[in-house]
Amino acid sequence: MQAVFDQIAQYYDHVFSFTQTGWLQRKQVWDYLEALFDSGTALKILEFGGGTGEDAIFLARKGHRILSTDVSEGMLDVARQKLEETQGDLDIEFQLADINHIDTTKLPKDNDLILVNFGVFNNVSPGDMEILSDKLNHLLKQGGHLIATVMPPYCLWETLFFLLRLEIRKSIRRWIKNPAYINIGSKVIPTWYYTPTRFYIYFEPHFIKEALKPVGFFIPPSYMEPYLGERKKFLHKMELCEKQIGNKKWAATRADYYLIHLIKGVN
Repeated sequence: MQAVFDQIAQYYDHVFSFTQTGWLQRKQVWDYLEALFDSGTALKILEFGGGTGEDAIFLARKGHRILSTDVSEGMLDVARQKLEETQGDLDIEFQLADINHIDTTKLPKDNDLILVNFGVFNNVSPGDMEILSDKLNHLLKQGGHLIATVMPPYCLWETLFFLLRLEIRKSIRRWIKNPAYINIGSKVIPTWYYTPTRFYIYFEPHFIKEALKPVGFFIPPSYMEPYLGERKKFLHKMELCEKQIGNKKWAATRADYYLIHLIKGVN
């Protein structure tokens, strides 16, 4: 897995983080985090799949203490370079870690928040998900938060986009129960798509569901940037619509991602 994401580390920001569509989707997550933790209390945060450090730097600027992990050393190198170029004394550490093999990595416990953003859980098989739930439970303090964005099996934007391009297999690639094999650079990785209900079943023994909201129901996926990236007025309207739709569960099941917020409630 490391080699797959090392391939795209140097240009990942240009195809997602720095695109209009990618930025607007990430902003939905940031707005949620800001509203949730706007208390002035510094949190101890563990991040999986931190990529090039965008979320870590944002949260550290809010006064939080972050350990940001990723499976790719190339991604971490980009993140470290960003941190060096950032003004201010930010409390961030970067560490190589694979969410599928967290037993092999020394990670801090008693975290206030575990953040798993933008599809990292979609690289975890159903057979490993319940085991992972137990492991993450032990890394959180009682009452701690687990917030993730996960790709569901249905995305209206994706289906319509690929149907219009007559790419039928891509238009329904999320629908199958078996993993879809997605091209990342010159390699392919297995990807599983989870409904919110199915995802929560794996975590229910240890966690209480606090919130569920769409991320990318109106805001298009980042691979549509070449077609929509210059249409800023249109994307601004889509952003406003996304805010209006709020926490509608039916929209979360049809968006590019859904944000699910769980709280550790049972040992």
